[in-house]
Amino acid sequence: MPNSQEKMPNSIQRTSLDCFDGDAMTAMIKGTSLNLYQVEKGAFETHLFSTTLGNGLINRGYYSRSVLSEGILSQELMSCSFLNNTSKPGILEGKPLEKNNILLSAENAPLDCIMSAESQWTSFQFKRKDMLKTGLTLPTEDSLVFKLNPGAEEKFSTEMNQLLHYIQQTDEANMVNTDILYQHLVSRFAYVLEETKSVTPLKAKESTLLAKKIYHYIHEHASFPIQMMHLTALIGKSERTVERIFKQYFSLSPYTYLKVHRLHLIRNRLLDISVESGANITHIAMENGFMSMGYFSKEYKKLFNETPTETLNKRVSA
Repeated sequence: MPNSQEKMPNSIQRTSLDCFDGDAMTAMIKGTSLNLYQVEKGAFETHLFSTTLGNGLINRGYYSRSVLSEGILSQELMSCSFLNNTSKPGILEGKPLEKNNILLSAENAPLDCIMSAESQWTSFQFKRKDMLKTGLTLPTEDSLVFKLNPGAEEKFSTEMNQLLHYIQQTDEANMVNTDILYQHLVSRFAYVLEETKSVTPLKAKESTLLAKKIYHYIHEHASFPIQMMHLTALIGKSERTVERIFKQYFSLSPYTYLKVHRLHLIRNRLLDISVESGANITHIAMENGFMSMGYFSKEYKKLFNETPTETLNKRVSA
């Protein structure tokens, strides 16, 4: 649950959580429409902040455990996102996402990304017309990954950290006009993208489309028994192919992802229950595909570092 949350000057909001709460996290990542899943077992901690700058937004976050983000960064704004730091490369639509890579996303572009443990990320959202004013020719693809050279990485990362520190620490009376800060960021990103030569397009290959088809099937049928034959029939491929393409894209096997998804569905229910409801944890678990309560409780504790009852009591006492 949140251990701190405050509203800062210039519409800056900041929060820290000492356990996973997808709804609270997505509410803090302004301008986005995302589903977040903790996919690595153990105690979870996150620090998030968001602020409006001129015509755009800046979001920054830290995750202590691996997190799957699925959805849309922004319907109306373009986005430049990058990893400031991470324990190991993440996975972006089946491809490695390394420290200081920049992801350029068009408006309404889909996002499927695994952030590894100890990841710190930043996202800058801006209007397309403002970036075009810099003279940069924007690509037509939904998403592109830009790989910076080592010198550019260090300079860009240092500058961004200094700017974000300034925004968080400066009171409103002494803050530089936020429109100026926004224009500076647009110009800075345009310069970096113009100078970067190594670009990887993220194209909708057959394996990507099939992985997403399995993903949507799992979401739509999570409360029902799902067998491998359902997945092989769904995409017309072998069991080995189903395992390979899904794990390449989401870093998890289909069944591991199904288990994680079900556990998150249950956790969301427990976090949204009032004390008067007379919640029945067993009933909720069975509704979401768990027939063995011993197995359910063990897997829930391993993923979230607390029992279902502790989650429920934490919510009730909040």
